[in-house]
Amino acid sequence: MFASVFGNIFGLKELEELYIFDIVIPLRYQKQFQGPYAGIEGIRKMVGTEKSRRPHVGTIVKPKVGLAPKEWANVAYEAYRGGLDLVKDDENLVDQDFCRWEERLHEVVKVIEKAGKETNQNHLYSCNISDKYDRMVERIDYLNNMGLQKNVVIMLDTYIIGVGALQNILELTRRYKFATHGHRAGYAAANRGNFGINFQIYEKFYRLFGIDQMHIGTGVGKMEGSPLAIKRLHDIAEKNTLEEKLYLGSLAMEFAPHIKPMLSIASGGIDAGKVDALVALHGKNTNIQAGAGVHGHIEGTFGGAKSMRQAVNAVMLGIPGPTYAREHKELAAALRQWGYFDPAKIRKELEKEKETAKKIEKAMMKKGRKAMEL
Repeated sequence: MFASVFGNIFGLKELEELYIFDIVIPLRYQKQFQGPYAGIEGIRKMVGTEKSRRPHVGTIVKPKVGLAPKEWANVAYEAYRGGLDLVKDDENLVDQDFCRWEERLHEVVKVIEKAGKETNQNHLYSCNISDKYDRMVERIDYLNNMGLQKNVVIMLDTYIIGVGALQNILELTRRYKFATHGHRAGYAAANRGNFGINFQIYEKFYRLFGIDQMHIGTGVGKMEGSPLAIKRLHDIAEKNTLEEKLYLGSLAMEFAPHIKPMLSIASGGIDAGKVDALVALHGKNTNIQAGAGVHGHIEGTFGGAKSMRQAVNAVMLGIPGPTYAREHKELAAALRQWGYFDPAKIRKELEKEKETAKKIEKAMMKKGRKAMEL
C-alpha cells in the first residue's frame, strides 16, 4: 500500500510540489491490524492513574549522548525521585560504546526500584531498542527474560525502522505483553517544504500497527505544528471517530472498534510554565515530557522534576500555575526561569476554530496549502 500511494510519482521531474495530506483507511482494511496492546488505559494501569486521570509526566535524560550508564541512571533517579512517571532514552541513544544498552538497562532497573520505595510510584523506563532487526529481537527477548513488563516500555524509532520491520517487532512485543513507545525521529527530514507526506497518515498507521504511546508534537513548544494541527494529531491518537477538517488537510475517518486509543506524547521545548496550556490543548490523556525544562532547572534535575509534577498537580486542582507557585518553590523557580504560557491563548484558538472553520475551508479551496492552519 505504501509503495502504491507514496511511490515513484514523487520522483517525476516535472513536479514542483507534491504533498499528501491524508488518506482514509477503510474499516475492512483495518481488520488485518491489531492496534495497541496496552493503549491509554493499559499505560494508565502501569502508572497507577486509572482513578486520578491526571496527565503523565516524564523526561529525556540530558545530555542526550555522552553519559556513562551509571551517570545516566543517576540522572534518571533524580527525575524519578522528583515524582516523574517516566524517563526515556533519546532517539539516538541505543548501544554506543560510552553507554552500552545492557549495562544502562541494569543500572536503570536499580534506580527504579530505589526511587519507587521513596515515591510509592511505579516508574517507567522507555528503553530504546531501535537497530537492525535481529538486534531488536535479541533485546526484546532479553527484556522478556528479565520479566520487565511492569517497568519497561519498549521504545522504537518508528520512521527509521520502517513499516515492515515495525509491524513484525510489534507482533513480538505484543506476544511478550510489552507496551510500546513510538518516536518519530527522521520523519521531518523528508517531509517538510514542497514535498512530503503529512504525519497524520503515519500516525494512523502507527496506531493500527500497535504503538501504545506516540510523540505528536506540542502546539506550544519548539517543534513545528500549529495548536490546531497538533490538536488534530491528538484526536487521531485518542478518538475513534474523526470529523472532516479540510482546512487542516484532514479527512473524516473511523477507527475499527477493536483498535484501542493511543496515548499522545507532548514533547519538545516544554517546561512547567507550559503545562496549563498543554492540558488546555491536549486534555488530560497525554504524556508531557520535558528535557531541558527538567534538567535545566536552577535547582537541577530533582527541582525540575518537582516543578513539572507541581504544575500537573495544579491542573488537577483547577488552580492556575502562577497561583499554585506561590506555595511551591520549584514551580515558582521554573516560572521565573522560563515564563508562563497563558492557556487562554489556546482556548481562544480552539473557540476561533469553531467560529471560522467554514471561512478557513473556503479560503483553502481557493489558495490551497498556503491558507491552511498548519
